[in-house]
Amino acid sequence: MASQDIVQQLEEELETINQYKDVALIRRPNWGELTFERAEQDIELALSIAADLSSMPLSYLTNQAAQEITQYIPNVSTLLKQIHNFNLQGSASRKRNEIAANLQDAVASLHTAASVWIPYLAYKRGDSSENIRQIEEAVTNAKAQVNAVASYAEAKRTEVDEIVEAAREASASAGVATFTSEFDEEAKALAGNSKRWLLGGGGAGHRHSHLGRPVVLLATHLRGCE
Repeated sequence: MASQDIVQQLEEELETINQYKDVALIRRPNWGELTFERAEQDIELALSIAADLSSMPLSYLTNQAAQEITQYIPNVSTLLKQIHNFNLQGSASRKRNEIAANLQDAVASLHTAASVWIPYLAYKRGDSSENIRQIEEAVTNAKAQVNAVASYAEAKRTEVDEIVEAAREASASAGVATFTSEFDEEAKALAGNSKRWLLGGGGAGHRHSHLGRPVVLLATHLRGCE
């Protein structure tokens, strides 16, 4: 584990970066159209590394690791200070480009030294246990939501089945009523024709033709209800 003096030195160096957390380093009104957009990702990465390390138990670092991280911080903080004090005097575009390029190299070195230790320090801080707890809670909530949706879908399916069955029964009843009406009409017509047949002395062939229509109606209706 890192000694208290080495940890304190690292913490102090980290504060030289953290002080720019809420400072506008990408664009400012007095810079006009000239901005540090090309260095935006490096600025954000530097601030993120410093913030993460500052919130972690640095004593779990080895002395060598703590000293290595510490030695790369001054280059980064110096370049952030140059951006903070940047003005448009002289060759502003050239100065901006030089600062951005140097910052990229400085942040890359800091990231290489610190990134291998951040997951371990996060584990020691207890982040892993908290993350596992949050994941388990999210899984439990997701299962509850799935079960709720499944129950809702089953209830709706039962409701739809009942509606369909009622519609079928109503359709069948309507079919019977229609058939009954048609059969009565045909029966009345047949009775009238029979009277005319008796009065007119019609033949046997006519009798069979008149009886056929109601029978056909009955057969058609029965096939439709199958």
